[in-house]
Formats: sequence, structure tokens, C-alpha cells
Amino acid sequence: MTQLARDIDIFDQTTLPDEDEVPDRRATIRHIKSLVRRELHGDAKVQVFGSSRVGTDLPTSDVDIAVNHDIIWKRWLDQGGDRNASQDVINEVIKPDMIHAARKVAAAIRRDPKFGNTVAITRCRVPLVRTSCEINELRTGIDIVFGQKNGIAAAKWTDRMIESVHPELRPLTKSVKALLKQKGLGDVSRGGLGSHAVTCALVCYLNHVKRQMKDGQEGKRGEKEEKRGEKEEKEDGELDAEVGTVDLGEAFVGFLREMGKIDVEKEVLTLERWRAPKPSAWMTEDEFARSGRPRTSAPDGGFAAKDPPRLGIADPADGNRNLCAGSHDVQRVLKGFRDAVYNNGPGSYLTRFFNVEDALTGTTLIDDEDDGLSSSKRERSRGGERADRPGKIAKMEGTRLPPPDI
Repeated sequence: MTQLARDIDIFDQTTLPDEDEVPDRRATIRHIKSLVRRELHGDAKVQVFGSSRVGTDLPTSDVDIAVNHDIIWKRWLDQGGDRNASQDVINEVIKPDMIHAARKVAAAIRRDPKFGNTVAITRCRVPLVRTSCEINELRTGIDIVFGQKNGIAAAKWTDRMIESVHPELRPLTKSVKALLKQKGLGDVSRGGLGSHAVTCALVCYLNHVKRQMKDGQEGKRGEKEEKRGEKEEKEDGELDAEVGTVDLGEAFVGFLREMGKIDVEKEVLTLERWRAPKPSAWMTEDEFARSGRPRTSAPDGGFAAKDPPRLGIADPADGNRNLCAGSHDVQRVLKGFRDAVYNNGPGSYLTRFFNVEDALTGTTLIDDEDDGLSSSKRERSRGGERADRPGKIAKMEGTRLPPPDI
């Protein structure tokens, strides 16, 4: 085991929730469920998704909650819409109902003394309520979305990847997220790479590495049918089980190095292939013109992607959907990966890649290149002050949001 692998494993174990915090977290979720059902409908589904659901959350991570009920989907269902249709298509129809639900729940939250500052963010693709809740001195940041099914499906998929396919996924995801967060590159609203996109990119990379391991083993064993420690690959490109675990340090460095090499105008990441050709539908119009492809291969519905060109990571639930469509500052993300791995390797300490202590305590040092302070660092903590329990703090004071509904 490399030094970096040991550090990543320790970081993973250290960032697991404390046993005494689990009941308080559950009490917070129960309180939110009760409030939402009281305001919207008694049968509303209120489910946790995202990193806190699958165990890839950091001490500063918020809890993501999805609220679903036919009252939110009514417009779509009334016009005969398919419940299994693309979430993006459904959202175009039900957005007024998502906004109405967000404002109604936000108003109820503001009347509850257990909650902190609350905003209903409606001028964005997926309206949400952003708040924090304090129970038994544990303050938890909360994001609530409405009518969204993708997050729940993504959490189930990630659970399966961690439990049955890539046991390395959880510690690697945490370390990559911590690195991006401290570089100010982990927030999609600021052009960075979101948590689920990081997870999927890592699965694509681990699939690639283990295919290479499998090919190497097959080459050595010739035509033998029995391959100890291996299982066949599924048709959809996911490995059923591990070919053999990889060293966490080597995987972490390899992922950063390979991500830094990606040509975003030509290559995308898929479960089946690392650095596959970029689909025309994911290109901007100028990007397509530079590609030299015939005009007949242009997307039928026109070019939905906007400049600058985006990184492409295929959604495991829908291979035609790019998880990074909103990540407009991808060149900074890729540069961040290249800079992190420069002069570092599997033998390095994790602190060479990011400040481990700050990642554990909830303090973030961010390069503010976009506000004229490119050479300075700004210390930020959730809610503007340290929590009583390190890391369990409300929203960052400096989070940039669309104008809220107040």
C-alpha cells in the first residue's frame, strides 16, 4: 500500500459521521419531512439523495432532499406525460409547480425557529430551497428540490457501485471532492464539477483501469476459462464485480493525471469507454464547426450547448445526457487537476494535494480569481461562523446564488 493510499483511507474513515450525530441527523430529516407533508401533501415522498445518502459527503456537505408528489407533476400528467420520460423534458413543463412548491415550503420554514436563513432559489434550471436546520446543537445545511427523480436513481446507482463493483469509489470521491472544493471548483453554479459528475467520472476511470487489468491477466492466462477474482462485464459497460482492487494512491494520481489530459472538444467519458468521441449533440455550434464533421451530423434540434465547450460525462441513467452541461469553467477544473498532480505521486502525502485539516474542520480556502483577488485567499466557514461540532455548519457565507424570492 502506498503512502497516499494510507492517507486517503484514513481521510475516508475520519470523515464518516460520528455515531452521536446520526440520531440528530435523522431527527432533522424527520422534522423536515413533517413540515413538507404538512405544507404540500400528507403523502408527499421526502427522500434524501446525493452524497449524504451514499456516504461520499464531507464534513461541510449539505443534505440534499427531493420532494415528489403528483401535485407537483400534475401539469405533466394531465397532458398524458410519461412518468419515465427524461427529467429535463418534464422540468420544462412542471417548473411553475416546482417554483410554487419551493416558495410555499420556504415560507413555512421561515416560521420555524429551528431553521436558519432560508432562500427560495427559483431563477435557475431546478428551483430549490436552501436553508439550515439546528437540532440538539447540530446545524445541518439543507437543499430541497421538488419533482426530481434523477437524484434518487443516481443515489441507488452509486450505492450499487460502492457495494458491489468499486469499493475504492467512496474514499476516492471524498478526496477528489475535497481537492476541488478547496480550489473553488466544486460548485456547479460557479462553473465547477458537481458531486455526482465526480463520482461518475471516477467510475468511468475505474472501469477503464480494471479492464486493462483484466486484459493483462487474460493475456497471461491464455485461453483458460477460469479466472480467479474476475467476473464478466455487463453489456452496459459496468463491471459486475472487482477484477481486483486498485491501490487508492495510484488510482487517485492516475485519475487526476488522465483528467488533466482530456480534450473537451473531442473526448467524453462513458462507462463503456474512457475518452470516447464527443457526440455532436453535446457540442456548441462553433465547436461543431471546428470538428470538421459533415453538416448532416449536426443535432436535429439545433445546438443546445453554449460556449465555452463543456466537459462530457455521460449520465449512467441516460447515456444521451451530459452531466457537465452546466459546468462552464471546465478548463479551470482540468488545470486544477494538472496542478494538483504536478510533482506529486502515489508516494506523496495527501496534504500535498489539499489541506486535510481544513477539509475536516469545515474551513475552505478558496482562490477568488473572479472577484479581483486572484492572489489572495479568503477563509470561509458555513454560516459565517464555526459550528459547535466541527464541520457541521450551515451554508457558506460567500455562496453565490441567483436573486432569491423573499
